[in-house]
Amino acid sequence: MDFKVTDKLLSHCVVYTINNTIAERDKSNNKRSAVVTLKTLDENLQQAVPTEYEIMMHQYSTLLEFLLSKNQSKKYKEWIYEVVTINQYNQDSRRLKNSLTRLQTHIPFSERLFIIYQNEAPEVTDCDVKLLTNSILAYYKEAYLELDEIYKTRREIRNKVNIAIKRAFFELDVSVELVRSSHTELDFADDFVNMGIRFPPYNGTEADDYAQYRKKHERLYNNSYISWYLEKVGMIDVHPENQKFSKSCVFVDPSGLTCKLLVDDGMLFEREELFKEYLKLDERIRPLIRAIFYFATCQKLNKSAHDGFLTSYSYIVMILYFLMKKLNYPVIPCIQDNSITCNFPECLHKNNGKTMTRVFAKKLRFIQVRYHTCVSIKKKDESHEIAEDKKTIWISENTDDLGTLLIKFFDFYSTRKHFSPVSISKASNISERSFSNQPAEIQDPFISILYYLITQVAVADNILRAGCKSYALDITIDKFIHAANLLKSGHKFQDICQI
Repeated sequence: MDFKVTDKLLSHCVVYTINNTIAERDKSNNKRSAVVTLKTLDENLQQAVPTEYEIMMHQYSTLLEFLLSKNQSKKYKEWIYEVVTINQYNQDSRRLKNSLTRLQTHIPFSERLFIIYQNEAPEVTDCDVKLLTNSILAYYKEAYLELDEIYKTRREIRNKVNIAIKRAFFELDVSVELVRSSHTELDFADDFVNMGIRFPPYNGTEADDYAQYRKKHERLYNNSYISWYLEKVGMIDVHPENQKFSKSCVFVDPSGLTCKLLVDDGMLFEREELFKEYLKLDERIRPLIRAIFYFATCQKLNKSAHDGFLTSYSYIVMILYFLMKKLNYPVIPCIQDNSITCNFPECLHKNNGKTMTRVFAKKLRFIQVRYHTCVSIKKKDESHEIAEDKKTIWISENTDDLGTLLIKFFDFYSTRKHFSPVSISKASNISERSFSNQPAEIQDPFISILYYLITQVAVADNILRAGCKSYALDITIDKFIHAANLLKSGHKFQDICQI
């Protein structure tokens, strides 16, 4: 939309809101904020700037969509604006601390509010950041004390299912492993126990042989057959579940945990193995991911809550990408970087990794799963001697604590363009390129973009694993902006999760 049209619309939004605020006016002039309902603002725009309003409605279906889909950081000159619900406004910690004033009139609960304010808050102090970091660590430690026994139970379930599958397919070389967040132990207590049936990768080069190899393992997809064996080891309520790109078997373990079993042709497990390697590098990564997962769950910003939102997989790639490429001093290196000097024979990269086989565009293609498993991070002022366990040392100059990293994460992803592309497979940003019109393009760390260029069906072939709808991304960005503003005002981690 034309800049002049946008500028006129936002200018009128600000002027109208200042002159017609429904919040108590602050006589001390210390609090520069104003509030109107989105409904009355919409009605006024139709009358006051009808030409610009009509242009806006031609591109956006509602005023709300226009306000939330802006690529700019929700600002107009010195004013910052937000759209919130009545409940969010009433529970907003800034209002409770008198940074935002009370509403003068009763507003129906279903109404949305348009808020503008001048961000005159002081810079976040070291004390504020320390309190935020402590609140994140307190949540993290409490969650892990609660989940420790659950993770033990999940591994026991995997052992039982592994026995059942080996009995069912005794003639095949198969095993069952925990996959997805169950594998990295980043899931929550009430999440599915995700498991995958794994079998040896195809190592040949002939398409006909590969077809025979796939045919040999076709029985693994027979969920009716598998169900009988799962029931024999005590699983209940066993039933198949067909999704767009995969078939799985869902059942309940006697412990009460709901489980999902699918056929993993290698990539699910290998991606999580890569993530596990990153989790080892720095003690801040796991609690940061857990904190963002928890925030997304509380705010219903993940796919498990609503279809169309970002998946846990997407959040992990986004976080690693941010820590790797979008800080002045990176927290982690790209361990898929070929330029890292490695002389340790045990390293997966030194051994040329693993080769997985897929068919794209009716041709046999080879995917290389290769990354360094020998990297150890040392702080700049620490001893750089190579440890006895034979590690490649990577020097880190990043000293940010968890609170600072969380604020910077929300700030970075408060801009829509930062969601496309998101890739952790390359060390440099130079080669980053968007290959789809997806609102969020979360690129696979292993499957080469070359295959996308060949097939032109990236999402269907899991080359780009985004699956986020435009409206969902707008809501996510709005929540990130709101969270960042609260944290910069000195609020604790639980404050942004509960509003």
